[in-house]
Amino acid sequence: MQPILAVPEATQTSITSNSTPTKIEQKQISNVTAFLLLSAALLLCYLPVVLGTYGCADDFCWVAGALKHDLQHMQLLQFVQGRPAMALLFTTAFSPMTGISDLRFLRLFSVVTMAGLAFTIYRTMVSAKYSRTASICVSLIMCTMPPFQVYASWASTAFYATGALVAGLALHVAERAYLKTEIASKIGLAIASIALLLSAVLIFQPSAMYYWVFAAILLLKPDTTVSDLLKRFVWYGGLCVVALGFGYVICNWGRNYFADLCPLPHQRSHLTTHVKDKLVWFFTQPMTACLNFGWLFLNAKAAIAVAIATTVGMALYLRGKISSQIIKLMVAVSIIPLSYLPNLVIEENWASFRTECALSSIVVLYAFFALLGFRQTILRSIREPYFNALLASLAVASMAVAFTNIYTFFVVPNSLEFAILRGQMNTSTHNKLTFKQIALKDPRLLAPGVSQEFGCPSSPIPFAQEPFEYILRRTNP
Repeated sequence: MQPILAVPEATQTSITSNSTPTKIEQKQISNVTAFLLLSAALLLCYLPVVLGTYGCADDFCWVAGALKHDLQHMQLLQFVQGRPAMALLFTTAFSPMTGISDLRFLRLFSVVTMAGLAFTIYRTMVSAKYSRTASICVSLIMCTMPPFQVYASWASTAFYATGALVAGLALHVAERAYLKTEIASKIGLAIASIALLLSAVLIFQPSAMYYWVFAAILLLKPDTTVSDLLKRFVWYGGLCVVALGFGYVICNWGRNYFADLCPLPHQRSHLTTHVKDKLVWFFTQPMTACLNFGWLFLNAKAAIAVAIATTVGMALYLRGKISSQIIKLMVAVSIIPLSYLPNLVIEENWASFRTECALSSIVVLYAFFALLGFRQTILRSIREPYFNALLASLAVASMAVAFTNIYTFFVVPNSLEFAILRGQMNTSTHNKLTFKQIALKDPRLLAPGVSQEFGCPSSPIPFAQEPFEYILRRTNP
């Protein structure tokens, strides 16, 4: 049975040159198996969003624009938010669409991208000497948290996971640059890493912070030295600052250049000046939501209990002297706000799940580290097969919760909403009613959302009413 922390290569028995190809081939086969397993698991988990015919608020705006051959407003909205790459991706994806049914292909793309992200997380954890079983389970749990449920369920968030994947690649290139001794190669790889991370920022700033999830995996290996940890942390952080700096310049240019055509709300377009209030909001809203894992209702007591248990387990997990453990814990804690940085620096206080992908994955990763810490100290009697079974059970439970959430709060209500409104629009009296009155006629469409994006109907939302009505009148579901 493979240990949770694999044996370092230096301590393994040497192999002959004749056996090397076999070992490489076996590794390639295991990687292919892992990718297929992760892909199958996520496709099964998110299957309802591929089979369902529905749309959500922003989806209708893009589809209506595509049908009218006028996507300018939606494109400008991405530019003023500093996401020109997203504007290009969305224009390419939505332009060929002929109706709501085509949105399933974008949702499928999102799920496939998540599978690629999960596999990249898996490979990173294996390279950091964690077992394959643990790496598969942790990557599955990360990609079935509420933020990724939104990414799979909304076509208008289909490329958010792409931003996270590109950010992960940026971190891997940054790691390669760190290991290089030749100056020319080091600088070249550093520039490539900055360019990749900047690309992720220009897709969606919050998902670009997935850079720090991959960084945490490599930084917080239990056997890492304090010196190496700090050097790597400074290196990763320096490249991130440069990429974010370029991103801010581009965002500021877009806001100023298109301010008259597509102005943004003040809170979303300006940096915060109330640091204390922002920190209070951070811990009581997004941090609490992530510490609740897949539970959609905020529970402060549960979040505090999880935070305390995770902190204790992390202290047991990080090896070394007391001073070394403190430094490692400080780095681990500092990564938490870094993973949510774009939303911490602006005035707007809206903890939507779509912005929490990196933060939620950091919480999952630290919870895994804490479990390792408890098993290595207090729970030594638990054998590895039982520990792996626990991780597998948690992964299956996370998938089951994700499946239930997307089916209950996205697929069913949105499909029902579309069917009801289309039926009402086809009645003989529909021309005498405004769209808002049509929506208000059925109380099932006004059920309050569970939390933020989940369970919220689209028809009562002002900006979605006109494109929704246009699609209802012009297309078949």
